[in-house]
This record gives sequence, C-alpha cells and structure tokens, in this order.
Amino acid sequence: MIEAAQEALAFVQGQQRADLDQNRMLCLALTRAVEIVVSESD
Repeated sequence: MIEAAQEALAFVQGQQRADLDQNRMLCLALTRAVEIVVSESD
C-alpha cells in the first residue's frame, strides 16, 4: 500500500490538474494506484 501511494505521488509530481484531462495514461495510472491503496487499506 505504501509503495502504491508513493507511486501516486510520483505520478503527479510537477503535474497540473489540467494534465489529468489531457493525459489519459496519467489519469489511468493515478486511478489504479489509488485503487490499490484503497483496496489494501481494508
């Protein structure tokens, strides 16, 4: 879980909110990392 959270932070480092709308890969990668964090926190 910690690794997925660290990856999510790394994905958004230097990014703007608009980048999520323009970069599908970034959006999917961040979504998946957050899903992992949530599923492992149960």
